Amino acid sequence: MRSLIIGMIALLLLPACKDTKQQENIQPVKNTKTAEPLLGVLTNYDSSTVSIFVVSNGCTSKGDFSLTYRNDTLLVTRTKPDYCKMVPHTVNFNWTFQEAGILPNKPFYLGNPVTANPLTAQIR
Repeated sequence: MRSLIIGMIALLLLPACKDTKQQENIQPVKNTKTAEPLLGVLTNYDSSTVSIFVVSNGCTSKGDFSLTYRNDTLLVTRTKPDYCKMVPHTVNFNWTFQEAGILPNKPFYLGNPVTANPLTAQIR
């Protein structure tokens, strides 16, 4: 009886799940590189470094990111997704200004969204 009720509920909800207009707008992701939501950025003039703070599920490394500096804007891009299943936690990675392309005496902008909540950083 219980499985019959669950089956009936599923059948009732099935038409609501099919929204053809919404499905037409969904495009498959062809490029795995995405602007990474950041939890923070820290620059240190004395050590000439920039640090980014991101969410990790356990398998994130510095090599999973690329930094692009163009038109006074720094863009942090994740090049490899973290599919591990650990509890999401904050990690930070450091680059020299030279590695990032940052000019130490010139202000720059971030091209990434910034959030304070690690859980919302994983919503895409």
